[in-house]
Order: sequence, then C-alpha cells, then structure tokens
Amino acid sequence: CQKSHHHGSAAPELPTRVLDIGDPKKFPVLVESRGATGRYCVLSYCWGKCVNSMTIKSNVASHLQGIEMGTLPQTIQDAIEAARSLDFQYIWIDSLCIIQDDKDDWEYETSRMHVVYANADLTISSLTARDCTNSFFQPRKFRGEIALLAAYHPDRRYKGDQIVRGPVHRRGWTLQEHLLSTRILYFGPGFLHWDCLCEYATEHDPYPFDVQCKVHDQRRLERDQNESLRVWRDQVAEFTQRALSNASDRGPAFMAVSTYMARKLGNEYIGGIWKGDKLFESLCWNFRKPMLSSRKGPSWTWTQVDGEIAFDILNSHSRGSMVQLQTNSGLD
Repeated sequence: CQKSHHHGSAAPELPTRVLDIGDPKKFPVLVESRGATGRYCVLSYCWGKCVNSMTIKSNVASHLQGIEMGTLPQTIQDAIEAARSLDFQYIWIDSLCIIQDDKDDWEYETSRMHVVYANADLTISSLTARDCTNSFFQPRKFRGEIALLAAYHPDRRYKGDQIVRGPVHRRGWTLQEHLLSTRILYFGPGFLHWDCLCEYATEHDPYPFDVQCKVHDQRRLERDQNESLRVWRDQVAEFTQRALSNASDRGPAFMAVSTYMARKLGNEYIGGIWKGDKLFESLCWNFRKPMLSSRKGPSWTWTQVDGEIAFDILNSHSRGSMVQLQTNSGLD
C-alpha cells in the first residue's frame, strides 16, 4: 500500500504526545514530540463503561517515565503488541496522549484529530471488542474457510459496497477516526481485514476488492462543494445514530470531519453550520428520532440537540429549486 498508493507523508510531524513502544523489553513511555517527525500508528476503539487508563494532570510526570503494561486495559495492551509486531516505534492512543482532565489540552487536541488520523501510517481497530477490557485477538480461522466470507460480504458482485461492522462502529467518536484514516487494520472474529483509500481485503481473500467503483468517502469530501456537502450530510446523519458517553461531545466528536473538509474546500464551518452559500442547506436538518435533553444551546444547530437527525428536505426531488430560491434571496 505504501509503495503503490503513496498516501500521506513518509515522515509526518508526530502528534503532541505519543507512546514510545519501540523497545519491547521496556514499558511504554509517554513522550512529548516537540515537533519531531516519524511514522506512527493510532488506535480506534471502544472505551466502554469500564474504567479506562488515562493520562491526567496528577500522573503526567509518571507516564513520562513509563507506564507498566499490566496497568493498561487489554485492548490497549493488544494494540501495543500489534504495533510492535509491525515495527512501529510510536502509537497514539487518545486516553493516554491527551490530558483528560485539562480542558485546554483536551480542546486543543480534539481540534487536531483530523491531522492525527490523516497523518497516521496505520489505524488499528477491532471488530469484536465492546470495551477496553476485551482482547483484540480472537481464535484464527483456517484460510480455506472461504464460506465465512459470506457473513461479511454477502454479494461479491458489488465489491465496492462492502461494509464491515462491529461494536466500534456504534461509537460516535470513531466515525471521524475511520473516515479520515488512510489505512485501517481490523482485527475481526477469526481473521484480519484491511481497508485503505483504494482497496479492501481480508486474510481469507487477500486479493483486494477495488473500492474505486465506490469512491471512498474521504475522497468524495475533497471533490466539488456540492458533492462534499452531500457526503457531509450523510456522515452527520450516520454520526447522530451512534452513541456518545457525554452528550456535550456531539460537536467535538464530529469536528475533525468538518475541519478536514473546510481546509480542503476553503469554506468556513462554525458550530455545525456552514457559512456563505451553503448556510441554508446546513440549516435544513430535521429530527428522525428526537430525544429529551437538558442541554441548553441554540436550536438551529444539530450539535446542540440530542437524537437522530437527517436532511430529508434536501433529499427530496425539489431540493435544487428550493436551495436556489433561498440563496438568491440573499441568505448568507
């Protein structure tokens, strides 16, 4: 993939903090990169309701000296083992690389998620782990059991439309993590899955599915504004169907997608709404499944309400004339 597709930089700038896992004989060490460059991988996973290992103000100094593997939940231990087996020196894990009880640090780091995931050489994830206590590693199936593929790919004729799902895909934060990743290695029930901007493959069928026939959503985000806005609306609708531990994360957990798109298109995104000639379109959301909420905020943005939303008005056959009418009226 690195040789054929040339995604990203060979040595991007490292995130603010990463875990140095290069020496398997030593504990992982939290390091401050201070502008250093290098290859790194990231972990995308379900925290769950269990108590996760976190970096907080009181233990930053200790984590800079080393973190004993036995104190880490199983998911993180497995991710570190997998990253080491792939010769990565650095791995970024949100719970450990962001100071969770430092509001300024948390807001700054979450605002840079689009950079962290887009620059990572690889994203590691699991299709079976429901929370951070679960193991990535599942009993392997024989490569010859091709019939198992049907459970994940029911119709091989539509290779580009294949969807891989697991508990991780029900978590709100992971939508932007996977959408902005250039390569994802999924540890599935019995075998591995590979997903990048150009191909999809499994251990059972290492011959890659060419996803060019269904253009990757990240690439669609980089097209003209109309196409990009359609993808953005679809992703917002998908995101609001997912679970968040904290309702207040609804805006931050989707910010990376919008920031990435704004940077590519030169548009401005504020609080769930696009400025300029796309303002009207971004206001045309409706509830699919509203939820009672005690949160207080402006009612015009979907980021300040709870429940599933969609853009059904814009998906109607009259969308083009309606938008044209409003933009011509001077709404900006």
